[in-house]
Amino acid sequence: MNRAPLLAVLAVVLAIADVALFLVWAQPTAELAPTPAAPLPTAAPAIARPAHGDVATPAPASSAAPTIPTTATTTSPAASTAIVFGTVRLADGTPANGHAWLSGDGAPKNGSSITAGTFLFTGIPPGRFTFRTRIEQTMPMEREVEVVAPRTRLDVQVDAAWLLTVNAVTPEGLPLQEELAKATPNANTFGGALTALAFAEPIQGDLPLTTLRQPTGGLGEFRGDDSMRSGKALPKQTLGVLTLPPGRPAHVALLLRSAVVATQFVTAGQTEVVFTVPVADVTARLGKVRLRLLDPAGNPLPKVRVALNDRQSGGGGTTTDAEGRVVFEHLRPGRLGLSVLHPSLQPPSVQIEVAAGADLDLGDIVLQTRSTVTLRIAGADASTRAMSTALEGTLPGRARAGRNSLQVEKGELTTWLPAGRHGIYVANETHCAFVELDTAALPAQPIQVTLEPGAPLRMRCRMSGGIGAAVVRSPRGIRIFDRELNGTWEQLVRVPPGTYEVEVTVANGAPQRRSLTVPIEGAELTFP
Repeated sequence: MNRAPLLAVLAVVLAIADVALFLVWAQPTAELAPTPAAPLPTAAPAIARPAHGDVATPAPASSAAPTIPTTATTTSPAASTAIVFGTVRLADGTPANGHAWLSGDGAPKNGSSITAGTFLFTGIPPGRFTFRTRIEQTMPMEREVEVVAPRTRLDVQVDAAWLLTVNAVTPEGLPLQEELAKATPNANTFGGALTALAFAEPIQGDLPLTTLRQPTGGLGEFRGDDSMRSGKALPKQTLGVLTLPPGRPAHVALLLRSAVVATQFVTAGQTEVVFTVPVADVTARLGKVRLRLLDPAGNPLPKVRVALNDRQSGGGGTTTDAEGRVVFEHLRPGRLGLSVLHPSLQPPSVQIEVAAGADLDLGDIVLQTRSTVTLRIAGADASTRAMSTALEGTLPGRARAGRNSLQVEKGELTTWLPAGRHGIYVANETHCAFVELDTAALPAQPIQVTLEPGAPLRMRCRMSGGIGAAVVRSPRGIRIFDRELNGTWEQLVRVPPGTYEVEVTVANGAPQRRSLTVPIEGAELTFP
């Protein structure tokens, strides 16, 4: 069925809706008395900062921006927030279509569509934010903006981009991606096993292990086969297209998730690169993991479904044999979560670190009866979030304690925990708490937790053109932060004052570990 007409009609409807919202918000609020005309509140000297790390340049002025009257402030809740709206144009001046985000303290969780060159955010608290865009075949753009109530307008123009088509074939000239799929029929490679990223410097060794389906970062963005979205399938030998900053050469890495299969230097403006790699060179970088499942009494658990998945995948896996054993083959390198489908027993919460070419034997994994835990959290609000970390029971073979995001609703948190010791980090925008639980000796439930004023820990990522990962833990192993590093961003979390352990891994570098003391006044942490 041809979906093009339907998609075209849908795009027109969305465009009309966005424009209607824009016009409604652009009018003076009926209940507010207008004041004499005054300059429109705008961003503090707006600086366009391309995400690839080029020298910052002033944002272009928009002579077409309409004059919008300001309004008097009142004591209504709406007066304390702002509408942020404006236009986004491509390098040639035509209106863009894509997506936009605001990041900063109080920023909305979801972004805004850019339709026919316009965008709109509502309910934004005054302050400094970073405005970001994602538009097909352009470089990600970011710009700092000072939001002022009741309205702040922002007009931007994105930079031109250089598009590089990435191809991969075997020495016989066959499509490498297709031949790899034939050699690994049971591999979980939704969207293709091979990807590519570009870097300013040559990559030595492999990239830091990732929890994602494919790593992100470097100089630009990689888009693989998007036939499901665009209806246009790429040639079989084409892995995808890299969108890169113009005017500078790059080192392109052919990737099997975190493993670097091959690299090539490309000159600025080059339109195509071809990697010629034997299938055996790729399969040699795949990993293997063995394990055996036992019940609490030490008996093998046959016919139990087990899976190793990245953070963006689920399901799949294989079934244990009569002795409870299972072998995973053709695993792409990365940090993979262990999941077991059993009606009453649960494994420890772990991540298995599968390096390129790894052959890991995790030995016996004892499943335990899971416990239901309910926390009643004094001081919780709509912004309260929680994260649990397994403090004991990690596995051998490059495994480490996993973490799980937990949902707090109406001041309560109810979750399943496997047997063992667990640390739970609960925090909102101003308060926080650590809770340690041992399922062998749980207190009466619901467990009462009181959030206390937290110290502000502001983390800044300055990895334009790079890639990495960072973890921040309490001395007892409770994880408060775990995130891939790329691009530039800031994040503020509240933590109990004290000393924390920081682990940072970046491309072309060994993992770095250090201590960070956070006083009640707060601290800052910059990556890398």
